[in-house]
Amino acid sequence: MIAGSDEGQVPPKKLQRELMRLPRNLNKDQANALNERIQSMDRIRDARANMPKGPMPKGANPQAGMNRRARRAANRGKKH
Repeated sequence: MIAGSDEGQVPPKKLQRELMRLPRNLNKDQANALNERIQSMDRIRDARANMPKGPMPKGANPQAGMNRRARRAANRGKKH
């Protein structure tokens, strides 16, 4: 069974329903092994989803939201 939108493929929205219609010919050990494989695929997908798109940020500027007057007042006492 292949998930996708082409001819002969199962749409992702209907995948669970199609899987439930299949005969239950896996024993307990085979089902557990398959479950581990599926969970590992989910972990890989989730790790990629958490990565930011584009270049990696160098670090947030903590003063980016401050207005000009407050930023200059904070920098008056500092010597570069």
